[in-house]
Amino acid sequence: MKKIFMFLVLMVLLTGCSANVNISITSNNISEEIIINAYSDSDTTKDQVFKSFRSYIPVFANVPLSDTEPDTKKDGVEYYARRTEDLGSGYKFKYSYRYKFDDYKNSRSLKFGFNSSNVQKNPVDKQIVISTEKAVLNYFEQYPTLETVTVNIESSYKMINNNADFVNRNTYSWVFRKGVKKSIYLVLEDPNAEQVGTGETGEGEEEEKPIIHTLEEEEESEFIKFVNEHPILVAFIAILAFFIIVLILLKINKIKY
Repeated sequence: MKKIFMFLVLMVLLTGCSANVNISITSNNISEEIIINAYSDSDTTKDQVFKSFRSYIPVFANVPLSDTEPDTKKDGVEYYARRTEDLGSGYKFKYSYRYKFDDYKNSRSLKFGFNSSNVQKNPVDKQIVISTEKAVLNYFEQYPTLETVTVNIESSYKMINNNADFVNRNTYSWVFRKGVKKSIYLVLEDPNAEQVGTGETGEGEEEEKPIIHTLEEEEESEFIKFVNEHPILVAFIAILAFFIIVLILLKINKIKY
């Protein structure tokens, strides 16, 4: 049976297929997991279902795939990790990979699924922006058996704006269907963004703090300044004040006795 790729280049020949794509975002990484439940029917045996999915799928769009050797692992190529679960009448397939944040813009999922997409961090606004064009998902045209693709983006970061179809706590979901144009738009706060233009002092420098004087300190400062500028006058006033005090005391004693 010839293998064909569906979303994220997953291959399937079943009728009425759907995929869930779970994405987790942090400042450093974007983790991606694709889950597909595939069942046998009157036209497709369980063994054929199992063989319909590749074991080795490159995670980046710039890796050419060989139709003659679709499941041959090549040196120097990063692949999705594949896990399978027996469901009795079919299988659950899981494909996962953790990207470095800046590498996700070159992922196969974005490049093959959308004609235009944007994944970036804005250090000035301290934001993470994930967006795609508003269009029908490319995979529906390429693989007619695919009916729906649900993208779930999860992050513990504060949400600033989004156009998700559904929101469940910190998970934002978009459901893509045949013939329906849809876009992804999500803006998150990035608490780990580098500070830009904050006016911080350089290393080893201390920020100059304003000097605040109390009213008592200001009055004392003015008195000391006056003494330093007019020492003779201050001495004369002090002597005069001394004699006045003595005369007052003598007059008081004379009145008393």
